[in-house]
Order: sequence, then structure tokens, then C-alpha cells
Amino acid sequence: MPRTLQHMCILQRTCIHDYTTASGTILAAVPLCYVIVCPVAAWLLNKYSSRKILLASLGLISCVTVVFSLMGYISNNLWYIIATTILRIVQGIGGGIVDVAAFAVTGVMFPENLALTTAIVESSLNVAIA
Repeated sequence: MPRTLQHMCILQRTCIHDYTTASGTILAAVPLCYVIVCPVAAWLLNKYSSRKILLASLGLISCVTVVFSLMGYISNNLWYIIATTILRIVQGIGGGIVDVAAFAVTGVMFPENLALTTAIVESSLNVAIA
């Protein structure tokens, strides 16, 4: 069944629009999780040891990174988008906890130079994220 040029253009625009929406959802998952997780992370740090929480969240991010390295083996586009979205949500949860825990640990370790250590931690976290 031959397809007309107009029909192919409509299919191509729909396909591009679907991938654009999916990529926007995937990219928006991390900042949204940061906003939700940061208050919960602060509560966890008050309840449990900040170093243990920091190490656990770094372990979570490391596991997500390993799983991301295996994403090339998924050939189905739909499963790839679903798995990437789930992994980005988990990465956002771990990243939000790391962000809060890193500030808590540096505040405890270096209370006399809090402004300088906060600046160093913030710049190193942003370099690591980029």
C-alpha cells in the first residue's frame, strides 16, 4: 500500500512530537523529585545518621548509573522511554538526598567556615551533575 507524501509528513510530525514530549517528561523528572525529596531528606537526616544517609544515597545513584550503562540493550523504544523515566526518577530521589546530606555533613564537619564549605560543596555538586 503506497503512502502519500502528505501522509508520511503527518506520521513524521506525530512521531517527533511524541518523542519530544517523552524527552521533556524524562528531563523534568529529576528536578521534580528534588523538590519533593529534599524536605523528606531533611527529616531523615534528623532521624538517622547523616553519614549513613549520604552513603546510602550515593550507593543508590551508583546503582542507577550502572543500570543506565545497560540501557543500550533495550531495543524497543517504548520500554526504553519507560525505563529511562523510572531511572531518572530514582536518580532524582538519590540526588535530592545527596544534596541535602552533603550540606548537613559539611555543616557538622566545618561549622567555623560554613559559608566557604557550602560554596565548595555546591560548586562540586553542580560540576558533578553537569
